[in-house]
Amino acid sequence: MRFGGLSRGLLLHDFFYFASMEAGATEPKSILTDGDITVTGNDVVYRNQKIFLTDVTAIRYGWLPIRLDMFTIGGQYVLELKTADQNIRMKFTYYFGLFKKLQSERFHAILDLIWDATMVRLLNQMVADIDSGQTVTIGKCTVSPHGILLKDFLIAWEDLSYQKNYNKLTINSKSRADIWTNLYYTETDNVHLLMHFLEWKFENTGDE
Repeated sequence: MRFGGLSRGLLLHDFFYFASMEAGATEPKSILTDGDITVTGNDVVYRNQKIFLTDVTAIRYGWLPIRLDMFTIGGQYVLELKTADQNIRMKFTYYFGLFKKLQSERFHAILDLIWDATMVRLLNQMVADIDSGQTVTIGKCTVSPHGILLKDFLIAWEDLSYQKNYNKLTINSKSRADIWTNLYYTETDNVHLLMHFLEWKFENTGDE
C-alpha cells in the first residue's frame, strides 16, 4: 500500500507563494518564502538552519493555546521537523485573535508544501516496516503487525479503539479500561503518522 494520494489540499497564498519552472522540468518547483522561512519541495531553511526533507525522521505539528491565568489570550501553531542531528521548530503566534487567519495560512501553506516529502514518505516507510514484521515506536506505543504494545500489554487490532481530539490522539484497549494513553501532537514525535496509519488500518479491516 502506498499513500501517494494522502493529501491535505495545497493552499496557495499569493502574498508569499510563487512557483517557478526549472529548465526541462515538466512540473513547477514550488517555493515558499515568508520572512525568515524558505521552503521548497526539497528543503526548509529557518533562521539560517537548513534541513533536507528526505532526511526528516520525525514531525510534530498542531495548535497550542496561550493562556494568562484562566483566560486564553492567543494561540500558536507549531511545526517541528527533526533529522538524526537537527531540529527546526517553527512557531506562528497570535494574540486576541489578531493575525489569527494570517498565521493559520502561513502554517498550513508550509505544511502542505512539505507534506509529500515528510508525512507521505514516512507513512509509506511505516507500512513497509510493519508489513515486513518490524515494529515502530511512537511515544509509549510500539506498533507491530499484531497490534499496539502499551504498558506491557498487546492491544490486538480488534481490541483497539482510538479518538482524535484537537490536541491529542488517544489509544484505548476495549477489554482493559486501565490500558490507554494520550499522545499529544506537539509533544510526541510522529503522532499524526500513527493517526493516519490507524485510519488506513481500520478502513481496510473495518474493525474500529
